[in-house]
Amino acid sequence: MAYMNKETFEIVEKSLQINENCLIIDDAIVPAIQILNRKGYFTNECCAGHPFKGAEYKKRRCYVVFEKGVLLPFLPDGFIAEREYITINGIKMRIDNYNKNDQYKIGVKKLEKMLVEKPELQKEISTIIWCHWKSDIEFYAFLRENIEALEQLYKWALALPDLNL
Repeated sequence: MAYMNKETFEIVEKSLQINENCLIIDDAIVPAIQILNRKGYFTNECCAGHPFKGAEYKKRRCYVVFEKGVLLPFLPDGFIAEREYITINGIKMRIDNYNKNDQYKIGVKKLEKMLVEKPELQKEISTIIWCHWKSDIEFYAFLRENIEALEQLYKWALALPDLNL
């Protein structure tokens, strides 16, 4: 694991005082996350992927969740984008494809209706991109595919236009 400063996006030594200005990030995804944030594609969650079948399915794959309002001009090869969260009246809610009623979830159908009525809510949505592969993949095949996905993510981050210009 690496410790990244939220403001400078530099990696800091663990021995230094770690505080709320630091994020803990999987080592293998750090270069891509640094580039994305430095270019203005701010992230708030990520995972390099984990090969063990006992892990939650989402955490088995490489993914990046962007802050609300970040628009991606194109996606890295092999990645899929979905809407992950929406912030309404200061409350962050997960966008749920299963339409479960929960205080901190909103169903996709309900969200679509809201966006028709209030299109400005689009800027309150955060997107997740993730690499899609079979869930029953063999351990070493997973590692090979995961490294390839991380490399695609890195190359994509380099190719994105800089939003800070």
